[in-house]
Amino acid sequence: MALPWSEAWRRASTGDGGFWRHEIPSSHFATSTGPVLAQAMVRLLQDVSARIAGGQSAGPAGDGDLDVIDVGAGDGTLLNAMADILEGTELGARCRLRGVDVRPRPPTLRADVEWSEGDAEDLPASGIRGLVMAHEWLDEVPLDIIQRDARGIDRLVLVGEDGREILGDPVPPGDPLAAWAAEWWPLREIGDRAEVGNTRDLAWDRLCASVRIGAVVASDYARYGRGSTLRGYRGGNAVLPVPDGTCNLTADVTIGSCVAATAIRRVSTCTQREALASLGVSGELPDPTTMDGEAYARDLSRAFSARALRAPGGRGAFRWLRADVG
Repeated sequence: MALPWSEAWRRASTGDGGFWRHEIPSSHFATSTGPVLAQAMVRLLQDVSARIAGGQSAGPAGDGDLDVIDVGAGDGTLLNAMADILEGTELGARCRLRGVDVRPRPPTLRADVEWSEGDAEDLPASGIRGLVMAHEWLDEVPLDIIQRDARGIDRLVLVGEDGREILGDPVPPGDPLAAWAAEWWPLREIGDRAEVGNTRDLAWDRLCASVRIGAVVASDYARYGRGSTLRGYRGGNAVLPVPDGTCNLTADVTIGSCVAATAIRRVSTCTQREALASLGVSGELPDPTTMDGEAYARDLSRAFSARALRAPGGRGAFRWLRADVG
């Protein structure tokens, strides 16, 4: 049975037996999670902690605990690395680290990191005090696709489990899908398609609404052109985006619509290269004459990792969304 792309995608990714119920990101594509990103996130957490401590909205005296939540946490790599850095520090003693993902708690997760099996919809409204992270998550929030048919009518695209598409009912001008496309991805010619990102807008707004005071950060592939960005990955290879549960489905994020979707005024966006530079990640190579061989090898590995995350033509071109709340 052919379904709207959003429904077929959701079933294939997080439904019973869906792709992310039994797979982890690192098995299928390179991610930004790891010690370098963890170092940057701890630096951001320090900034958030200082802002909360110095702000008028810090809460009652003694309310010093900080939430650190990773949405779409995968196997917990980022949280483990952050916990390693924070261990034994005053800031670490005040932090509650928690991963949120549709998968069960990973066996490799540190005992002092909490885990919630679910999704961002389960986050408490305006209940978080600290930092919410969603790295490479928005691009996997399912969306719908509409297409202009041979008569110039915009229709919802339906897809079967085998990936074959048909055009469904017309999308009337007053429909939310049509309204989003008209503003962010207008259809102009016969055959034009729009990947309608209103579901991502809602997801980003939900993350922002979960924070009482602190910051929300999301980083992802951003859409720049008008061509289709829907794609699939399996085992490190690009494959046809078929919603049968055998591959990771993804589509680039329309960053501007996410920014416009929340009432929070302090929302900024920049490239990952710019964001990491502002958080002290430079990729500068270590000096082998100033350290022993083991330390040099460790710092060299981190420098190369930093350079990969900052590469202008690669992951450095990711867009970061940051909302400062309270």
